[in-house]
Amino acid sequence: MTKITILLPTRKRPKALESSLLSLLSLASDPGSIEVLLAVDLDDTETLAWAENTDINSQTGSEIKVVEFERLGYHQMHRYLNSLAKVGQGQQFMFWNDDAEMLTQGWDNIVSALSSEQSLIRMQVVNHDHPYALFPIVNRTWYAITGAISYTCQSDRFLFEVADKLVYSTRLINIPVYVRHLRADLTGQNNDETYAERIYMEGDPTNPLHADSPEAQGAVWQASMRLNYYYAKQQGLV
Repeated sequence: MTKITILLPTRKRPKALESSLLSLLSLASDPGSIEVLLAVDLDDTETLAWAENTDINSQTGSEIKVVEFERLGYHQMHRYLNSLAKVGQGQQFMFWNDDAEMLTQGWDNIVSALSSEQSLIRMQVVNHDHPYALFPIVNRTWYAITGAISYTCQSDRFLFEVADKLVYSTRLINIPVYVRHLRADLTGQNNDETYAERIYMEGDPTNPLHADSPEAQGAVWQASMRLNYYYAKQQGLV
């Protein structure tokens, strides 16, 4: 049974990707219950070649699948995530990056123990005091009710803002799972083409792709209203 589906868009970082996945899967108590879905652009021949030749599946006992895309770019990150979630089989969806390192042994037991929680779950990033949930986790019910993982590129912000508007369930659960984010501006690592191309889609309310736009904020409200109605109905309040 697949308990956790890892959603991982990646681009032109096969070595970093492999290191990240090995840290994640080698510290899992039950790697066989973890499904890793990689979003890879068709023009990313480096990563596609790595996926064709890697033996990481046999090394870890996990199932790693590649989903190929015409390139969407960083500003459409949510479309990668939504497409991966659509084919994912897990009871929980967990964001992961090719520049992340898992530090906690048995992290999957901690995560899967909360599979029925109707809340946003946040791991702890040891080298970055971030206001949102950088590597967020939601369960399948959340995804089914809202209809998507995210409606904006800033998916961590989107999920955090949705959770912040929940009334009938716990908004956020912090768990003792620790991650190091090996982002260029934090560690000097992975200072590459992929890092240079990233764009923060926030701050311009006139751009519908930005997290501050009326379209994005409307999506936040719609998702939170759907969740609140579902949780209220579960509790016999409506």
